[in-house]
Amino acid sequence: MEDRQISEIMREGIPPEYIDVRSGAGTARKRGGKTVITAVAAAAAAVLLLLMIPLSWALIAKSSASPAETSQAETEESDAPEETNAPAPAVKCVHEFGEWTDHEGEPCRTPSYSERTCSLCGYVERRVSAVTAHSFSDHVCIYCGRPDYDDGTVLTDAASGVELTYSAVHRSFTVTGPGSFGGGDLILPRSVGEVPVEGVGDGAFKGFAGLTSVTAGLPLRYFGASAFRNCPDLRSVTILPYENTGDEVKDQDFSAAAFALADCPALDTVSAGGVKFKPNPNAFLGSWKYPHEHEMLDGGNDSDGYPFCCGNPITECKYCTLCGYTVKREIGTFGHMYVNGVCRNCLKYDPE
Repeated sequence: MEDRQISEIMREGIPPEYIDVRSGAGTARKRGGKTVITAVAAAAAAVLLLLMIPLSWALIAKSSASPAETSQAETEESDAPEETNAPAPAVKCVHEFGEWTDHEGEPCRTPSYSERTCSLCGYVERRVSAVTAHSFSDHVCIYCGRPDYDDGTVLTDAASGVELTYSAVHRSFTVTGPGSFGGGDLILPRSVGEVPVEGVGDGAFKGFAGLTSVTAGLPLRYFGASAFRNCPDLRSVTILPYENTGDEVKDQDFSAAAFALADCPALDTVSAGGVKFKPNPNAFLGSWKYPHEHEMLDGGNDSDGYPFCCGNPITECKYCTLCGYTVKREIGTFGHMYVNGVCRNCLKYDPE
């Protein structure tokens, strides 16, 4: 065997001691019980190398492709039809509508509208109109009753002459002063047109001399704090229920705030027929207490001294919600409450 052949066989990894130089085929035989490696292994490796060359060229070509070509290829792959079990898309209905039906809205509140319905699929088409605008007559909307007075508007009642102030929040008037009223018997207004008068404001007639009587009728439902305080000539107050209520149920309560009728020395009559009068306990403070049945309310427990455990009596208190009359009843005393030998109320030591 020539030296060149021996060198090629050694490059294949065959140790020199297994090379048979006498063989022209360039083989390695089994010597001394070892496996003889033939040149077939080298041929198989060469064939495998030849098979890998096309694959290598394909990978190189793909890596060198432009981004546009790669994107186009991916798009073509994504556009390929896919098998799926999804339902077929719904067919769009060609509506066949009936006649328009008109619906009237509530004036000043909800809009009017018209609608029609498809006889095939039930789809409803609607056309909405604008809300009917307010229509005012004598400062009140004829549709919804909303006043158009500005907040704080001051008027003079034509009949009594008293001053009235409008509240946009409550949509009502309040008597805020005597205005042009000169004295004598006062009949308070119940409304201005369709707008109610709901009360007499704080201090509206405080110290007003010449006022002899007051007649108030619901919906006017309260006297504010010190509304008629210190009116020296005021002799009577009359509160009337709603007029012409029919079958309509209305709240018949009337209230008087603290000192509303206080310090009126001539006051001798207060009547509220058909109305539940609920004055503050101090409403008549310093005035004559009009005849009535006390409406007593539990005022809780009280003590004439502290602590409770040292002989000071505990009393139960009740007071009249109409005139403030108070009743106290003694219910006993508490004993010492010792904790670790010391009373927790008076801190006296337990003698035992």
